[in-house]
Amino acid sequence: MNKVEICSSGIRTAGPMSTFPGLRAVQSKNSFELALELPSTRSLYYRMDPSGLEWGESLAAFAGDAGIPAPETWDLLAVVHGIVPAPDDALGVPGVQRLTVGSVVRVDAAGVRVGRQAPRLPDSGSLVDEVGAVLPDGEFGIAYSGGLSSTFLAVAAQRAGKRPVLVHADLGAAFAPLPLPGIPGLELRRIPMDVSELLDHHPIATELPRPPTPEVEVRRRLIARMSGAVDLPLAAGTLLEDLVSIRLPEADISDDKLLECEPFHVAGALPTLAEARRLLEEQTVHARMVAGDGPPGGRQHDSQPDRPAEKYFVPGLTAAGQEEYDIARQLRLPLWQEHTMSLPSALGRADAALAERGEAGALLPALAPQVLAAVVALSAGDIGRVERGMFRNNRPLWQAIDEHRVTGVRRAAPGYWLRLAAAEHLNAQRDKLAAGLAESPLAKAGVIDATEVAAALHDPRRMMENALPLLRLIWTDHWMRRQS
Repeated sequence: MNKVEICSSGIRTAGPMSTFPGLRAVQSKNSFELALELPSTRSLYYRMDPSGLEWGESLAAFAGDAGIPAPETWDLLAVVHGIVPAPDDALGVPGVQRLTVGSVVRVDAAGVRVGRQAPRLPDSGSLVDEVGAVLPDGEFGIAYSGGLSSTFLAVAAQRAGKRPVLVHADLGAAFAPLPLPGIPGLELRRIPMDVSELLDHHPIATELPRPPTPEVEVRRRLIARMSGAVDLPLAAGTLLEDLVSIRLPEADISDDKLLECEPFHVAGALPTLAEARRLLEEQTVHARMVAGDGPPGGRQHDSQPDRPAEKYFVPGLTAAGQEEYDIARQLRLPLWQEHTMSLPSALGRADAALAERGEAGALLPALAPQVLAAVVALSAGDIGRVERGMFRNNRPLWQAIDEHRVTGVRRAAPGYWLRLAAAEHLNAQRDKLAAGLAESPLAKAGVIDATEVAAALHDPRRMMENALPLLRLIWTDHWMRRQS
C-alpha cells in the first residue's frame, strides 16, 4: 500500500511506489499526481481523505479484516447479462475507487481532488508498422483464428521481418466450415481442443469476490493451453477490430452514396433521403458481416432498418429479476457512456472492450501506446466508407491483408466462436444442467424461474439465441453455491 500525506512541510510519501505501463505517478516537494493514461490489464485503487491518499493494486488490502463485500443481487444479474462493472468499480469496498483512464488524482496543500486529463500519446507511423514493431523480436506465437484481427497481426509481424508460429485452436468440424488462410513463410500449428473442457463451470475460481465470465475465463484457458502446447508466449489480435472500426452514422457520406448504400436503396424501405438521414441521426442501423464484392469481410447494413432497441432478459427472469436487472443497467451503463465519451474514441473503445473480454494472458499489441496513437490518427474516412453500395469498415486492416495478398480470411464477427461453443456445450450438457437448476440460488432468491430456464435449455432455438446468457447463468449459479 502506498500513502501520500499532506504535512506542514509539503507532501510526504511512503510505500513501494510501484508502477506499470500507462500509470504515471509524479512527486515533487509540494505535490503528487497519480494518473492512468492508457487502458491497462492491471487495476489500481485509491482512497482519499482530507489528510492525503492511499493507493495500490490490492483491493483486499483496502478492505482489511472486513473483507470485500458480497455482491448484491443486481450485481449478479449484471454478470449474467454481460454488463461489465463500472469503470471506477471497487467491488463495494467503502470509500475506495478504481483509477480510470484519463483520471488524475492530485494531492497538494489545497487537499486531494480528482480531475480529468487527456491521455498523452506518442508520435506514430502507420498502423501496420506500429503493430509489427511492438511484437517480440524473439520466438513467439500468434493466437490464430484466421479472422480479421489475427490475420492482420500475422501480416504485420511478417512485414516487420518477424516469423511467429501461427497457433490455431482446433475446436472441431463445427468451428471450421472454411479452410484457414495461409500466410506464406509462417508455420501453422493446430492444437486440438475440447469445447466442453474449455467451457466447464466446475474449474472456475470460486474464491474470487465476483463470478468470472466466460468471455474472460474461456479466453484465458484457450490462450494458456495453446501457449503450453507450443511452449511459446502468444500475441493476440484482440481489440484491434474494435479499435479500427466506426459505425455508419460516424462516416462522412454524401447524399448520393447514402441512397446507394444498404439498407437505404431497398425499394420501399425508405422513400426519402430525409428519412434516411433521420435514421442515421438516431443511430438505429447496425452493420453485419456479409460476402460481397470488394475487400473480403466488408460490412453492410441490414436490409431493413433496425427496430428501436428492446429490453433483453435471460430466459426465466422473473418480474423481481427484471427490476434487479434494471438497477444494474441504471447504475452502470450511464457511467460507461460518460467515461468513454470523455476519452478519444479509440481509447474509450479499447477500455470498454478490455473490461468485457480481459487480456487472457496474451500480449495485446492493441494496447501499446504507439498502436493506440496510430489508431487515433486515423480519420473516420480512413476507417470506413461506402463503396459500391456497401459500408466497408476496418479498412486499414483489410488493406494491409490485401497488400500481402492473403485471401480466404474468415468473416465471422468477433466472439462468434464463443457463442457457437456455448451453444454446443449447453446442448451436450443440457439434461445435467437443467436437473441442477432446481437448487439454483438465483431461483431461491426469486429472480429466475428454474423451470423456464430448463425449458430454454431443451428448446434448440431458444438455447441457440441465448447461449451466452445461459452459460453465464450456469457459471454464476455454481459460484454462488460455493459461497454458501
